[in-house]
Amino acid sequence: MSQKYKLIQDSEDDSVKGSIKRHIKLASLLIIAPIIALIVLTIISVSSEIRYRKVIANEQRIAVMTRAARPTRTPPTVSRDTPLRTAPGLRFDAIGEIEAGEFITIVARDKTGKWYMLDNSFWIIGTFVIGAPSNLPILP
Repeated sequence: MSQKYKLIQDSEDDSVKGSIKRHIKLASLLIIAPIIALIVLTIISVSSEIRYRKVIANEQRIAVMTRAARPTRTPPTVSRDTPLRTAPGLRFDAIGEIEAGEFITIVARDKTGKWYMLDNSFWIIGTFVIGAPSNLPILP
């Protein structure tokens, strides 16, 4: 075999080897690139989830703190022993009495605003009621 033929053959071999190496690199990139992209997207997704959970936890903490800071409303009470009546007015029968300091549940008021109807359907004069709500329904 001549020297010239051997050089051409070596040159062709090097060209083929280079081409094979380029194809292997390209194939590697085609395989590795989607894997890297998947890893990056997973990291972004996880970090977004962590941020989202931190925001939710912070909002829940603020809600709890807001509820704790809100003053609790004490139920209405009477300042002295007060008679229960069958209807609003002094002319109606007294059928019992509520003792001073006892909590009451007011469900309505009369149109004058001086008498309150309790949850037991009896009426009490508003003069001795402490802490009555202002948004009660009005009964005739």
